[in-house]
Amino acid sequence: MEHQYYRDRRIGEHFDLLLDRIKENESISIRKISKSRSEQRQFYRLLASPKFTEDKIVRQFSDECKERVTEGSHILAIHDTSVMCYRQYSGRIKAQTGLGPTGNMSIGFYLHPVLAIRAEDENLLGFSYIYRWIKTGTDDERKTKRKKRAQRDIEDKETYKWILSAERSKSVFSRASMVTFIADRESEFYEYWATVPDEKTHVISRSNHDRWIEESDEGLFGYLSGQSLSGEYTITVNDLIYHQEVKRQARIELRFAEVTIIRPNIAALYRRGYPDKIKLRAIEARETDDSVPEAGHRVLWRIMTTHSIEDFSKAMQIVEWYTKRWYIEQLFRTLKKKGFDCEDSLLGTGEALRKLALSALDSAMKVMLLILARGGKSQQKAENTFDKDELDCLEVLNKEYEGHIESQKNPYIKRTIPWVSWIIGRMGGWKGTKSERPAGPITMYTGLDKFNKIMIGWRLKNLQKLGSP
Repeated sequence: MEHQYYRDRRIGEHFDLLLDRIKENESISIRKISKSRSEQRQFYRLLASPKFTEDKIVRQFSDECKERVTEGSHILAIHDTSVMCYRQYSGRIKAQTGLGPTGNMSIGFYLHPVLAIRAEDENLLGFSYIYRWIKTGTDDERKTKRKKRAQRDIEDKETYKWILSAERSKSVFSRASMVTFIADRESEFYEYWATVPDEKTHVISRSNHDRWIEESDEGLFGYLSGQSLSGEYTITVNDLIYHQEVKRQARIELRFAEVTIIRPNIAALYRRGYPDKIKLRAIEARETDDSVPEAGHRVLWRIMTTHSIEDFSKAMQIVEWYTKRWYIEQLFRTLKKKGFDCEDSLLGTGEALRKLALSALDSAMKVMLLILARGGKSQQKAENTFDKDELDCLEVLNKEYEGHIESQKNPYIKRTIPWVSWIIGRMGGWKGTKSERPAGPITMYTGLDKFNKIMIGWRLKNLQKLGSP
Protein backbone atom coordinates (compact mmCIF):
# COMPACT_ATOMS: atom_id res chain seq x y z
CA MET A 1 0.00 0.00 0.00
CA GLU A 2 1.27 3.48 -0.89
CA HIS A 3 1.45 6.39 1.53
CA GLN A 4 0.09 9.78 0.43
CA TYR A 5 3.63 11.07 -0.10
CA TYR A 6 5.70 7.89 -0.37
CA ARG A 7 5.30 4.72 -2.40
CA ASP A 8 6.52 2.78 0.59
CA ARG A 9 3.93 3.49 3.32
CA ARG A 10 6.49 2.57 5.99
CA ILE A 11 8.52 5.70 5.21
CA GLY A 12 5.48 7.91 5.80
CA GLU A 13 4.58 6.05 8.98
CA HIS A 14 8.14 6.32 10.30
CA PHE A 15 8.19 10.04 9.53
CA ASP A 16 4.89 10.60 11.34
CA LEU A 17 6.31 8.69 14.30
CA LEU A 18 9.51 10.80 14.22
CA LEU A 19 7.43 14.01 14.33
CA ASP A 20 5.42 12.64 17.26
CA ARG A 21 8.56 11.68 19.19
CA ILE A 22 10.17 15.11 18.63
CA LYS A 23 6.99 16.83 19.89
CA GLU A 24 6.64 14.49 22.87
CA ASN A 25 10.23 14.99 24.02
CA GLU A 26 10.91 18.58 22.86
CA SER A 27 14.21 17.27 21.48
CA ILE A 28 15.77 16.24 18.18
CA SER A 29 18.32 13.87 19.73
CA ILE A 30 17.53 10.50 18.15
CA ARG A 31 18.88 8.68 21.21
CA LYS A 32 16.73 10.70 23.61
CA ILE A 33 13.46 10.50 21.68
CA SER A 34 13.62 6.78 20.75
CA LYS A 35 11.71 4.41 23.01
CA SER A 36 13.81 1.40 22.00
CA ARG A 37 17.00 0.44 20.24
CA SER A 38 14.90 -0.78 17.33
CA GLU A 39 13.09 2.57 17.03
CA GLN A 40 16.42 4.39 17.17
CA ARG A 41 17.78 2.36 14.24
CA GLN A 42 14.50 2.96 12.40
CA PHE A 43 14.90 6.76 12.67
CA TYR A 44 18.56 6.65 11.59
CA ARG A 45 17.62 4.56 8.54
CA LEU A 46 14.77 6.97 7.72
CA LEU A 47 17.01 10.05 7.76
CA ALA A 48 19.65 8.26 5.66
CA SER A 49 17.16 6.95 3.08
CA PRO A 50 17.32 8.59 -0.39
CA LYS A 51 13.57 7.91 -0.73
CA PHE A 52 12.86 10.20 2.23
CA THR A 53 13.52 13.62 0.68
CA GLU A 54 13.37 17.24 1.79
CA ASP A 55 10.98 18.08 -1.04
CA LYS A 56 8.44 15.57 0.26
CA ILE A 57 8.74 16.92 3.80
CA VAL A 58 8.09 20.44 2.51
CA ARG A 59 5.20 19.25 0.34
CA GLN A 60 3.58 17.53 3.33
CA PHE A 61 3.89 20.69 5.45
CA SER A 62 2.51 22.82 2.59
CA ASP A 63 -0.49 20.52 2.08
CA GLU A 64 -1.28 20.60 5.81
CA CYS A 65 -1.09 24.41 5.74
CA LYS A 66 -3.40 24.54 2.71
CA GLU A 67 -6.03 22.44 4.51
CA ARG A 68 -6.10 24.97 7.38
CA VAL A 69 -6.71 27.99 5.12
CA THR A 70 -10.37 28.96 5.38
CA GLU A 71 -12.49 30.44 2.60
CA GLY A 72 -12.32 34.23 2.44
CA SER A 73 -9.62 34.67 5.09
CA HIS A 74 -6.74 37.16 5.11
CA ILE A 75 -3.35 35.46 5.43
CA LEU A 76 -0.22 37.10 6.84
CA ALA A 77 2.65 35.20 5.21
CA ILE A 78 5.84 36.00 7.11
CA HIS A 79 9.14 34.89 5.61
CA ASP A 80 12.76 35.21 6.63
CA THR A 81 16.11 33.41 6.41
CA SER A 82 18.10 31.55 9.04
CA VAL A 83 21.45 29.80 8.70
CA MET A 84 22.02 26.42 10.33
CA CYS A 85 25.70 26.20 11.31
CA TYR A 86 27.57 23.00 12.24
CA ARG A 87 31.03 24.46 12.79
CA GLN A 88 31.95 22.18 15.69
CA TYR A 89 31.34 19.12 13.50
CA SER A 90 32.93 20.33 10.26
CA GLY A 91 35.77 17.82 10.62
CA ARG A 92 33.43 14.91 11.24
CA ILE A 93 30.57 15.49 8.81
CA LYS A 94 31.25 13.90 5.45
CA ALA A 95 32.22 16.24 2.61
CA GLN A 96 29.82 16.87 -0.28
CA THR A 97 26.75 15.68 1.64
CA GLY A 98 24.44 18.68 1.52
CA LEU A 99 26.35 21.36 3.47
CA GLY A 100 28.34 24.36 2.33
CA PRO A 101 30.26 27.36 3.71
CA THR A 102 28.34 29.74 5.97
CA GLY A 103 31.13 32.14 6.97
CA ASN A 104 33.47 32.21 9.98
CA MET A 105 35.06 28.93 8.93
CA SER A 106 31.78 27.10 9.45
CA ILE A 107 29.62 24.82 7.32
CA GLY A 108 25.87 24.45 7.14
CA PHE A 109 22.83 25.36 5.06
CA TYR A 110 20.18 28.07 4.79
CA LEU A 111 16.46 27.85 5.58
CA HIS A 112 13.84 30.28 4.29
CA PRO A 113 10.37 29.26 5.57
CA VAL A 114 7.08 31.08 4.97
CA LEU A 115 5.03 31.07 8.18
CA ALA A 116 1.28 31.54 7.61
CA ILE A 117 -0.98 33.24 10.17
CA ARG A 118 -4.66 34.12 9.79
CA ALA A 119 -4.92 37.89 10.28
CA GLU A 120 -8.42 37.86 11.76
CA ASP A 121 -7.60 35.81 14.87
CA GLU A 122 -3.84 35.09 14.59
CA ASN A 123 -4.41 31.36 14.18
CA LEU A 124 -1.16 29.70 13.12
CA LEU A 125 -1.68 27.70 9.91
CA GLY A 126 1.78 26.29 9.29
CA PHE A 127 4.40 26.58 6.55
CA SER A 128 3.26 27.33 3.02
CA TYR A 129 6.76 26.74 1.64
CA ILE A 130 10.32 26.23 2.89
CA TYR A 131 13.19 27.12 0.58
CA ARG A 132 16.63 25.59 1.30
CA TRP A 133 20.04 26.08 -0.24
CA ILE A 134 23.78 25.91 0.32
CA LYS A 135 26.50 28.23 -0.88
CA THR A 136 28.96 26.77 -3.36
CA GLY A 137 32.31 27.71 -4.86
CA THR A 138 35.41 29.28 -3.37
CA ASP A 139 35.55 32.66 -1.63
CA ASP A 140 37.15 34.20 -4.74
CA GLU A 141 34.42 32.82 -7.00
CA ARG A 142 31.70 34.25 -4.75
CA LYS A 143 33.44 37.65 -4.65
CA THR A 144 33.55 37.69 -8.47
CA LYS A 145 29.81 36.92 -8.62
CA ARG A 146 29.07 39.79 -6.21
CA LYS A 147 31.03 42.22 -8.38
CA LYS A 148 28.90 41.25 -11.40
CA ARG A 149 25.66 41.37 -9.41
CA ALA A 150 24.08 44.21 -11.41
CA GLN A 151 24.49 42.24 -14.66
CA ARG A 152 22.82 39.06 -13.38
CA ASP A 153 19.14 38.19 -13.65
CA ILE A 154 17.23 37.94 -10.40
CA GLU A 155 16.87 34.16 -10.83
CA ASP A 156 20.66 33.85 -10.55
CA LYS A 157 20.82 35.78 -7.27
CA GLU A 158 20.32 34.54 -3.72
CA THR A 159 17.62 37.19 -3.22
CA TYR A 160 15.41 35.26 -5.65
CA LYS A 161 14.37 33.21 -2.59
CA TRP A 162 11.90 35.98 -1.68
CA ILE A 163 10.11 35.80 -5.03
CA LEU A 164 10.26 32.01 -5.35
CA SER A 165 8.91 31.42 -1.83
CA ALA A 166 6.04 33.86 -2.40
CA GLU A 167 5.11 32.38 -5.79
CA ARG A 168 5.19 28.79 -4.46
CA SER A 169 3.00 29.86 -1.54
CA LYS A 170 0.24 31.44 -3.64
CA SER A 171 -1.34 28.10 -4.59
CA VAL A 172 -1.42 27.11 -0.90
CA PHE A 173 -3.46 30.26 -0.18
CA SER A 174 -5.91 29.77 -3.07
CA ARG A 175 -8.98 29.85 -0.76
CA ALA A 176 -7.93 33.09 0.96
CA SER A 177 -9.44 36.40 -0.15
CA MET A 178 -6.25 38.34 0.63
CA VAL A 179 -2.59 37.48 1.23
CA THR A 180 0.05 39.82 2.65
CA PHE A 181 3.71 38.80 2.47
CA ILE A 182 5.72 40.40 5.28
CA ALA A 183 9.51 40.59 5.23
CA ASP A 184 12.47 42.61 6.48
CA ARG A 185 14.86 44.88 4.58
CA GLU A 186 16.47 42.15 2.48
CA SER A 187 13.22 41.78 0.49
CA GLU A 188 13.18 45.45 -0.46
CA PHE A 189 14.17 45.21 -4.12
CA TYR A 190 12.52 46.27 -7.36
CA GLU A 191 11.91 42.83 -8.85
CA TYR A 192 10.04 41.72 -5.71
CA TRP A 193 7.64 44.66 -5.88
CA ALA A 194 7.14 44.18 -9.62
CA THR A 195 6.57 40.41 -9.48
CA VAL A 196 4.83 39.25 -6.28
CA PRO A 197 1.77 41.56 -5.91
CA ASP A 198 -1.43 40.75 -7.82
CA GLU A 199 -5.17 41.35 -7.44
CA LYS A 200 -5.30 39.68 -4.01
CA THR A 201 -1.62 39.59 -2.99
CA HIS A 202 0.11 42.43 -1.15
CA VAL A 203 3.61 42.94 0.24
CA ILE A 204 4.99 44.77 3.27
CA SER A 205 8.75 45.35 3.37
CA ARG A 206 10.98 47.48 5.53
CA SER A 207 12.88 49.96 3.38
CA ASN A 208 16.61 49.41 3.02
CA HIS A 209 17.54 52.10 0.47
CA ASP A 210 16.79 55.79 -0.01
CA ARG A 211 15.00 55.33 -3.35
CA TRP A 212 14.62 57.82 -6.16
CA ILE A 213 10.97 58.86 -6.42
CA GLU A 214 9.00 61.03 -8.86
CA GLU A 215 7.52 63.17 -6.11
CA SER A 216 10.78 64.70 -4.86
CA ASP A 217 14.42 65.22 -5.82
CA GLU A 218 15.54 64.66 -2.24
CA GLY A 219 14.68 60.96 -2.28
CA LEU A 220 12.27 58.73 -0.38
CA PHE A 221 13.59 59.28 3.17
CA GLY A 222 13.63 63.06 2.99
CA TYR A 223 10.21 63.17 1.34
CA LEU A 224 8.67 60.94 4.02
CA SER A 225 10.17 62.92 6.89
CA GLY A 226 8.69 66.09 5.39
CA GLN A 227 5.11 64.79 5.45
CA SER A 228 2.66 66.14 8.00
CA LEU A 229 2.27 64.17 11.22
CA SER A 230 -0.58 61.66 10.92
CA GLY A 231 -0.70 60.68 14.59
CA GLU A 232 1.11 59.17 17.58
CA TYR A 233 0.73 55.94 19.53
CA THR A 234 2.71 53.67 21.88
CA ILE A 235 4.12 50.23 21.07
CA THR A 236 6.20 47.66 22.94
CA VAL A 237 9.64 47.04 21.40
CA ASN A 238 12.69 44.91 22.12
CA ASP A 239 15.78 47.04 22.70
CA LEU A 240 19.42 46.32 23.50
CA ILE A 241 20.32 48.35 26.60
CA TYR A 242 23.70 47.82 28.26
CA HIS A 243 24.16 44.61 26.24
CA GLN A 244 20.87 43.14 27.48
CA GLU A 245 17.67 42.69 25.49
CA VAL A 246 14.77 44.39 27.26
CA LYS A 247 11.17 45.19 26.38
CA ARG A 248 10.19 48.85 26.65
CA GLN A 249 7.45 51.26 25.58
CA ALA A 250 8.18 53.50 22.60
CA ARG A 251 6.15 56.56 21.56
CA ILE A 252 5.85 56.50 17.76
CA GLU A 253 5.05 59.27 15.26
CA LEU A 254 3.53 58.11 11.97
CA ARG A 255 3.80 59.80 8.60
CA PHE A 256 2.77 58.27 5.28
CA ALA A 257 2.54 59.08 1.59
CA GLU A 258 1.93 57.48 -1.79
CA VAL A 259 5.18 57.43 -3.78
CA THR A 260 6.28 56.47 -7.27
CA ILE A 261 9.49 54.43 -7.18
CA ILE A 262 11.69 54.99 -10.23
CA ARG A 263 13.29 51.88 -11.69
CA PRO A 264 16.98 51.69 -10.67
CA ASN A 265 19.56 52.12 -13.40
CA ILE A 266 20.52 48.43 -13.49
CA ALA A 267 21.19 46.62 -16.75
CA ALA A 268 19.29 43.46 -15.82
CA LEU A 269 16.12 45.43 -15.04
CA TYR A 270 16.16 47.11 -18.45
CA ARG A 271 16.98 43.86 -20.24
CA ARG A 272 14.08 42.00 -18.60
CA GLY A 273 11.57 44.78 -19.29
CA TYR A 274 10.54 45.60 -15.71
CA PRO A 275 8.19 48.64 -15.51
CA ASP A 276 9.71 52.12 -15.47
CA LYS A 277 8.00 52.95 -12.18
CA ILE A 278 5.94 51.35 -9.42
CA LYS A 279 3.33 52.99 -7.19
CA LEU A 280 3.68 52.11 -3.49
CA ARG A 281 2.62 53.49 -0.13
CA ALA A 282 5.40 54.44 2.30
CA ILE A 283 5.22 54.87 6.09
CA GLU A 284 7.73 56.41 8.47
CA ALA A 285 7.43 55.19 12.07
CA ARG A 286 9.82 57.38 14.10
CA GLU A 287 10.22 57.31 17.89
CA THR A 288 9.88 60.69 19.58
CA ASP A 289 12.97 62.24 21.21
CA ASP A 290 11.53 62.11 24.72
CA SER A 291 10.73 58.39 24.38
CA VAL A 292 14.26 57.13 23.58
CA PRO A 293 16.12 55.95 26.74
CA GLU A 294 19.68 57.18 27.29
CA ALA A 295 21.29 53.83 26.43
CA GLY A 296 18.57 52.67 24.02
CA HIS A 297 18.13 52.79 20.27
CA ARG A 298 15.60 54.96 18.46
CA VAL A 299 12.86 53.10 16.58
CA LEU A 300 12.95 54.26 12.97
CA TRP A 301 11.14 52.09 10.44
CA ARG A 302 10.39 53.08 6.88
CA ILE A 303 7.89 50.57 5.57
CA MET A 304 6.82 50.04 1.95
CA THR A 305 3.54 48.37 1.02
CA THR A 306 1.10 47.80 -1.82
CA HIS A 307 -1.85 48.19 0.59
CA SER A 308 -3.79 51.44 0.28
CA ILE A 309 -3.48 53.85 3.23
CA GLU A 310 -6.30 56.33 3.68
CA ASP A 311 -5.76 57.48 7.25
CA PHE A 312 -3.81 57.09 10.50
CA SER A 313 -5.63 53.91 11.59
CA LYS A 314 -4.75 52.10 8.34
CA ALA A 315 -1.12 53.23 8.59
CA MET A 316 -1.04 51.97 12.17
CA GLN A 317 -2.50 48.64 10.99
CA ILE A 318 0.29 48.21 8.42
CA VAL A 319 2.93 48.85 11.09
CA GLU A 320 1.18 46.38 13.40
CA TRP A 321 1.22 43.70 10.67
CA TYR A 322 4.90 44.37 10.05
CA THR A 323 5.69 43.75 13.74
CA LYS A 324 4.38 40.17 13.30
CA ARG A 325 7.85 39.43 11.90
CA TRP A 326 8.74 38.84 15.54
CA TYR A 327 7.02 35.46 15.31
CA ILE A 328 9.39 34.00 12.74
CA GLU A 329 12.40 35.39 14.61
CA GLN A 330 11.18 33.58 17.72
CA LEU A 331 10.61 30.44 15.66
CA PHE A 332 14.31 30.44 14.73
CA ARG A 333 15.30 31.00 18.37
CA THR A 334 13.18 28.01 19.39
CA LEU A 335 14.76 25.89 16.66
CA LYS A 336 18.28 26.71 17.81
CA LYS A 337 20.13 27.21 21.11
CA LYS A 338 17.11 28.45 23.05
CA GLY A 339 15.06 25.36 22.24
CA PHE A 340 15.64 22.29 20.09
CA ASP A 341 19.35 23.05 19.60
CA CYS A 342 19.29 21.72 16.03
CA GLU A 343 22.86 22.86 15.39
CA ASP A 344 24.12 20.41 18.01
CA SER A 345 22.92 17.24 16.26
CA LEU A 346 25.33 14.29 16.03
CA LEU A 347 24.22 12.94 12.65
CA GLY A 348 27.01 12.20 10.20
CA THR A 349 25.77 13.57 6.86
CA GLY A 350 24.51 16.93 5.69
CA GLU A 351 21.42 15.39 4.06
CA ALA A 352 20.35 13.78 7.35
CA LEU A 353 20.97 17.02 9.29
CA ARG A 354 18.85 18.99 6.83
CA LYS A 355 15.95 16.53 7.01
CA LEU A 356 16.10 16.49 10.80
CA ALA A 357 16.09 20.32 10.96
CA LEU A 358 13.02 20.44 8.70
CA SER A 359 11.30 17.90 10.94
CA ALA A 360 12.08 20.02 14.00
CA LEU A 361 10.41 23.04 12.37
CA ASP A 362 7.07 21.28 12.77
CA SER A 363 7.58 20.96 16.54
CA ALA A 364 8.95 24.50 16.90
CA MET A 365 5.71 25.61 15.26
CA LYS A 366 3.80 23.99 18.15
CA VAL A 367 5.61 26.35 20.53
CA MET A 368 4.65 29.29 18.29
CA LEU A 369 1.03 28.08 18.22
CA LEU A 370 0.92 28.54 21.99
CA ILE A 371 2.67 31.93 21.76
CA LEU A 372 0.09 33.24 19.27
CA ALA A 373 -2.78 32.00 21.45
CA ARG A 374 -1.71 33.99 24.52
CA GLY A 375 -4.01 36.94 23.86
CA GLY A 376 -7.11 34.75 23.59
CA LYS A 377 -8.17 36.01 20.13
CA SER A 378 -8.19 32.47 18.77
CA GLN A 379 -10.85 29.97 19.81
CA GLN A 380 -9.05 27.17 17.95
CA LYS A 381 -9.86 23.78 19.45
CA ALA A 382 -6.92 22.06 21.11
CA GLU A 383 -7.98 18.57 20.00
CA ASN A 384 -6.29 19.10 16.62
CA THR A 385 -2.91 19.50 18.37
CA PHE A 386 -3.25 17.59 21.65
CA ASP A 387 -4.77 14.11 22.04
CA LYS A 388 -7.44 13.09 24.57
CA ASP A 389 -4.95 11.83 27.17
CA GLU A 390 -3.00 15.09 26.99
CA LEU A 391 -6.14 17.21 27.36
CA ASP A 392 -7.33 15.10 30.31
CA CYS A 393 -3.93 15.60 31.95
CA LEU A 394 -4.06 19.33 31.24
CA GLU A 395 -7.43 19.60 33.01
CA VAL A 396 -5.87 18.17 36.16
CA LEU A 397 -2.82 20.43 35.83
CA ASN A 398 -5.05 23.46 35.29
CA LYS A 399 -6.52 22.97 38.77
CA GLU A 400 -3.02 22.77 40.22
CA TYR A 401 -1.85 26.03 38.65
CA GLU A 402 -5.01 28.10 39.16
CA GLY A 403 -5.22 30.32 42.25
CA HIS A 404 -8.14 30.78 44.63
CA ILE A 405 -9.24 34.22 43.41
CA GLU A 406 -10.82 34.94 40.02
CA SER A 407 -7.83 36.91 38.65
CA GLN A 408 -5.59 33.87 39.18
CA LYS A 409 -7.80 31.47 37.21
CA ASN A 410 -7.43 30.37 33.58
CA PRO A 411 -9.65 32.90 31.73
CA TYR A 412 -10.06 30.95 28.50
CA ILE A 413 -12.60 28.44 27.18
CA LYS A 414 -11.74 24.90 28.25
CA ARG A 415 -9.85 22.74 25.72
CA THR A 416 -9.04 25.58 23.33
CA ILE A 417 -5.48 26.51 22.36
CA PRO A 418 -5.48 29.72 24.52
CA TRP A 419 -6.57 27.59 27.51
CA VAL A 420 -3.66 25.19 26.88
CA SER A 421 -1.29 28.14 26.33
CA TRP A 422 -2.16 29.55 29.79
CA ILE A 423 -1.40 26.20 31.49
CA ILE A 424 1.85 25.53 29.58
CA GLY A 425 3.02 29.09 30.29
CA ARG A 426 2.38 28.60 34.00
CA MET A 427 4.31 25.32 33.90
CA GLY A 428 7.22 27.13 32.25
CA GLY A 429 7.49 29.66 35.08
CA TRP A 430 5.07 32.40 34.04
CA LYS A 431 3.22 33.83 37.07
CA GLY A 432 -0.11 34.27 35.28
CA THR A 433 -0.66 37.85 36.51
CA LYS A 434 -1.77 40.72 34.28
CA SER A 435 1.17 42.84 35.48
CA GLU A 436 3.70 40.31 34.16
CA ARG A 437 4.46 40.23 30.43
CA PRO A 438 3.08 37.17 28.56
CA ALA A 439 5.06 33.94 28.45
CA GLY A 440 7.71 33.98 25.70
CA PRO A 441 8.99 31.19 23.43
CA ILE A 442 11.58 29.88 25.89
CA THR A 443 9.05 29.84 28.73
CA MET A 444 6.62 27.93 26.50
CA TYR A 445 9.36 25.53 25.43
CA THR A 446 10.26 24.90 29.09
CA GLY A 447 6.60 24.37 29.96
CA LEU A 448 6.06 21.92 27.11
CA ASP A 449 9.18 20.00 28.10
CA LYS A 450 7.90 19.72 31.67
CA PHE A 451 4.42 18.73 30.47
CA ASN A 452 5.78 16.02 28.16
CA LYS A 453 7.72 14.47 31.05
CA ILE A 454 4.53 14.45 33.14
CA MET A 455 2.69 12.80 30.24
CA ILE A 456 5.07 9.83 30.33
CA GLY A 457 3.91 9.03 33.87
CA TRP A 458 0.28 9.78 32.99
CA ARG A 459 0.28 7.29 30.11
CA LEU A 460 2.05 4.64 32.19
CA LYS A 461 -0.57 5.04 34.91
CA ASN A 462 -3.36 4.56 32.36
CA LEU A 463 -1.63 1.46 30.98
CA GLN A 464 -1.43 0.00 34.47
CA LYS A 465 -5.16 0.60 34.94
CA LEU A 466 -5.89 -1.19 31.68
CA GLY A 467 -3.74 -4.14 32.75
CA SER A 468 -5.23 -4.47 36.24
CA PRO A 469 -7.98 -7.10 36.83
